[in-house]
Formats: sequence, C-alpha cells, structure tokens
Amino acid sequence: MKEKAYNYDVLLELVLDVGECLVCSGAEISRVEDTISRMSKAYGADKVDVFAVASVIFLSVTFDDKVYSHSRRIKSNGSNDFCKIEALNELSRRCCKDGLDLDDLKKEINNIKKSGPVRARVYIGAVLSAASFSVFFGGKIYDLLLSGMFALVICFLSSILSPRISNKVFYYFVTSLLIGFGICLVARCFPVINADKVIIGDIMVLVPGVVMTNSVKNMLIGETLSAVMKLVECFVWTCALACGFMIPISILLGG
Repeated sequence: MKEKAYNYDVLLELVLDVGECLVCSGAEISRVEDTISRMSKAYGADKVDVFAVASVIFLSVTFDDKVYSHSRRIKSNGSNDFCKIEALNELSRRCCKDGLDLDDLKKEINNIKKSGPVRARVYIGAVLSAASFSVFFGGKIYDLLLSGMFALVICFLSSILSPRISNKVFYYFVTSLLIGFGICLVARCFPVINADKVIIGDIMVLVPGVVMTNSVKNMLIGETLSAVMKLVECFVWTCALACGFMIPISILLGG
C-alpha cells in the first residue's frame, strides 16, 4: 500500500479512533498497541512508536522520513464490549491484508462505535448471574427471585445513569445506594427475605470483575503502569459500591 499517498494526519486520527474504542471496550493494552502499530504499518509507515495507558495514547509514526505525532485523551467508563473488540480486530486484519480507503475505514469505525450489545442478552445474563450467586451463597427461592428482579432494575438504571454520570465513582455509589434501599425495604416488609443473600447476588452484577482481570493480565505481560492505574481505579469503584450498600443496611436493617 506504500505506493498510494494518504492524508497521514487523518490516517493517524482514524488509527487512534480504533485504539480508543479498544480501550473503552475493555481490551488489554498490549492488544491496543499492537493493533495501532500493525494498522499504521499497513498504510505505509516506516516506523511506529506507540505508548498506551488506560487514559491516554501517544502515537509517533514515520512516513518517508517525516515524523507525525498525535495523542488521544481517553475517558473510559470502564465498560466491556467483547463484540466491539472482535469487530475491531477483524477490521484491523482486513486493513493489514487487503487495505481500505480512509473513507471506508472511517465508515467502518463509526459503524462499530454505534453498535452495542443486544439488550435482551444483557438483561438475561444479569438475572442469571444475580440469581446464581444468591443461591450459591445460601439463598432460598425467594432470595433467588428477588435477586433476579433487582438485577433487571440494575440494568435499567445502568441504561439511564451511565450516559448521564461521567464520574464512575459517583455512578457506582448512586446505583448501589438505590438498589440497596430497594432490597432493604423489601426485606423489612417481608422477613422471609434474606437481604444479605439478595445483596450478594446483585452486587456481583456491579462488581467490575472483568476490568480487574484485565488489569492483572496487563501486569503479568509487563504493562505494569496501566495495570496499577486500573487496579487502583477498580479499588475506588469497589469502595464506592460498598459504601452505597452499607448506608441502607445501616439505616433500615440496623447494621
């Protein structure tokens, strides 16, 4: 593809779009850097230097002895979308194998960005996860059913609050606070309900487990800086989550 001239500033912006989307979808840092490097070289880059962490990507690319440098500030919300990661991986492979015009590449990237998980699958998965953990930790049939019901509420709140609350700490606190009050109120009205078993089930839907797992994976493969940053972030999120549940427990159930 070297024989064709491109607007390299536009190209780098598109490559950074891919990297940003990968980070925001929960991809490991090594995958982000490798994808950016391979796509840049596929469009004729002689040398690629890329440094990515969870919050920023720095990219310096050499085309015909001229260096182009771009950076991208990333405001990731800690979400995970493996369908987007798979689609971006497939797109990068096509760029490396066959090549795409920049206009076509831009359209493909925008289509992937607009795509999202099937809501029905998300709701079903949340219900199954919450109910399963509730039973696993000793919950009865009523606890199972209530965990599933509040898992649906969590998904509904996520669809409303997540786009409106950019601060993830505040988002986790508000969501857990509302869910905690709901569970504790029901448990207080119906003593047959074990509030602790229901909360255990529903808290598993909110815990950022995949983000923690990716952080540990990044650490094991040598991306220590990104791993530590994300682990600290996850710890703060988890503290906000715990505080949100503890307040209604203390108020309505007496600790």
